[in-house]
Amino acid sequence: MLLGAFIVAHSILFSPLLDISITKAVSWIVTMVAVISTWSGCSPDERARIASVIFWGVTSVILVSLPLIVLPIGYLVNGTGFQGIINHPQVMGSTAALVGTWAITRMLGQSKPSWTLLGVTVIGLVVTLLSEARTAGLAMVFGVILSVAVLPVFARRSLVDVAPGLFTGRFFMVIWLAILGAISAAGLLSNIIQNFITKSGRAGADGLFSAYDQSRGFLIDMMLVNIRDHPYTGIGFGIPSVPGSVWDIERDPMFGIPTGAPVEKGVAPLATMEELGLFGAALVACWLIVLLRSAARGSLAAFAMCLVIILLNMGENTLFSPGGQGLLAIILLGWAHADGLNGAESRADV
Repeated sequence: MLLGAFIVAHSILFSPLLDISITKAVSWIVTMVAVISTWSGCSPDERARIASVIFWGVTSVILVSLPLIVLPIGYLVNGTGFQGIINHPQVMGSTAALVGTWAITRMLGQSKPSWTLLGVTVIGLVVTLLSEARTAGLAMVFGVILSVAVLPVFARRSLVDVAPGLFTGRFFMVIWLAILGAISAAGLLSNIIQNFITKSGRAGADGLFSAYDQSRGFLIDMMLVNIRDHPYTGIGFGIPSVPGSVWDIERDPMFGIPTGAPVEKGVAPLATMEELGLFGAALVACWLIVLLRSAARGSLAAFAMCLVIILLNMGENTLFSPGGQGLLAIILLGWAHADGLNGAESRADV
């Protein structure tokens, strides 16, 4: 509520497109407050049951998409990135990464890791690779590794308590099989990873940083100019880097209220600093730290989901987008926060 009040006040003072900024701010505040309050109002059993429904519901979207892997319609948007039954490969990649992250961290949180969750993890990773969503793939890999490494320090708990599945014979067997498979197919695996990182079939980038610059560089350049020119006040919440540019704004035909005004910026930290200025970006960072600290008191899955969503926003600016791809992330952020409210009691569901 404090962050939302700041965004509204900031919009009134500094936004050149006041109705757009206010509408977006109110939409985000209402959604985020509703999500957090609803999750927090659930008992641990209710929360576990609802989270399970969401997990398997989103997983079913991935599973239903699998037959389209061998059909051209599965790659309809750009011909190379797998989108399945979702409207864009980037959305499919982010969704699959969230599913894969949730599955593997739930599995590691179990004293007897589930084969079913292992299968979902593999499917999530494969679909993320096929989608060519680089940010999603890297967020999933680094998010899981960082979660396992950082959570014991963050939560002041032992690694055995945080991830008991790491120390089971079943997990070690899977690791050895994965290592042997990677060694035996090293050449093929290297090509797959290289193509995934560079999207060589389309972009022709030479490496990860070159690929990132090709896909996000022009957006970053515009944001950096605005940050330099407006370091403290920002340019206004939810508006494009060039406010006077041609922009697809949908309005209600009767009252003229904006109902849709998509903005592509790609890098959430820079976009936040550009729009809200230094102090606004600092307040957003504090809010995210509060969410991470709360999630750390819950399960490994909750902390990992929170961390992966933040990492996804390094290349997909969806943190303040409740009307689009960001809605799933907002729902999961609310769950991650609430999962830590009951401490050990809430960890029983994982």
